Amino acid sequence: LAGAAAELEAARRLSHSSSFDSMLPIVEALQATLDLRRGDLGRAAAWLVAAEAGLADLPEGLAEAALLSRARVLTALGRPDEALAALDALAARAERAGRGRSLI
Repeated sequence: LAGAAAELEAARRLSHSSSFDSMLPIVEALQATLDLRRGDLGRAAAWLVAAEAGLADLPEGLAEAALLSRARVLTALGRPDEALAALDALAARAERAGRGRSLI
C-alpha cells in the first residue's frame, strides 16, 4: 500500500498542473479507496461528503473510478442500499456509453 500511496501523491502533484487538473477528482477518489484498504473509514467518509456533489458532473470517461469509490465507501459505511443504487447508476452509464467491459 505504501507504493500506491506514493503513486497517488505523484498523481496529485501532476493533477495540479494546468494540463491535468481534470484528473484531481479521480486521484482523490482513488485515495479514498486506498484509505478504505488502510482501514481509515473516517478519511474515506470525509472524501465522500466533500466529493458527493461533483461526482455526477465528472466527464463520462473519468467518472467510473470515482463512482466505484463512492460505492465502496457507502458499503463500508453500512449503507448498502445507497451503494447498490450507485452501482446501478454506474451500470446504466456504462451501457449508454457502450462500455460492456465495465459491466463485467
